[in-house]
Amino acid sequence: MATVYFKDPDSISDVTVDWSGLLGSRTISTSAWVIGAGLATSNETNTTTTTGIRFIGGSDGVTYEATNTITLPGGTTYQRTLFVRVRDVLVDEGRRAPVVDLAEAKHYLRVTTDDEDQRIGSLIRAATEFIEGSTGRTFLSKSKTMTLPKFEDKIFIPSYPTQAVARVQYYDSTNTLTTLASSKWLSYVENGATVLTIAPDQTWPDVYDRPDAVRLLWFAGYDSAADVPSVASQAILMLAREWYDNPGLSSKEPIWLKPMLWALRTGHVADA
Repeated sequence: MATVYFKDPDSISDVTVDWSGLLGSRTISTSAWVIGAGLATSNETNTTTTTGIRFIGGSDGVTYEATNTITLPGGTTYQRTLFVRVRDVLVDEGRRAPVVDLAEAKHYLRVTTDDEDQRIGSLIRAATEFIEGSTGRTFLSKSKTMTLPKFEDKIFIPSYPTQAVARVQYYDSTNTLTTLASSKWLSYVENGATVLTIAPDQTWPDVYDRPDAVRLLWFAGYDSAADVPSVASQAILMLAREWYDNPGLSSKEPIWLKPMLWALRTGHVADA
């Protein structure tokens, strides 16, 4: 599986690629990078077992391909390709495509005029938020944050699906907010949950004594509405219709919705 790095279009991201597992006792002589057009780079470096590069800029919503080729003594070469996905973490999330769009909702509700577009749009958004909150899933692609008083051996990211951890920050011993280099931590999936942990041969830095000493930023949700489980899209439409037909209905979870929510909560449903 290719590695995907997330960065803000205004940020500078230093990336280190560790080749030691492949090399064994061998060493790197030279390193070269080929980068997709539109993404600036600098600071290309290499040691005997690692290569490094700095990514600068990029356009929001664009994924760039970066291929690293290393050459060993004797001329043997190896390649790795990674992807840099640029996402503006401050972008208005309303620009992201909804799970169920207005046209689909109106067709389902058999509404042919535009008089109730605002109301129907509000019902779809409310139904989406209700089902997200009831299942622990994130449907719309969005950035999320969490703070902790300190680093832990394992930090479980509380959302599903998680696309990638984008930034790890902490307040150092002088109470200065500092970004931890991505080469010092890693994330992986354990029993369906994304876990953040320290990279091999690294240690978490000391932090200032405050309740939000550690700040995490990650991207959650599906890349597109087409990737969202069909049962989720159907549940959103059905719940919006119930509220549309019964304007005074309580927001309490309807009986018929329980099996659908259970399937989404427990993972007894395939992603699209």
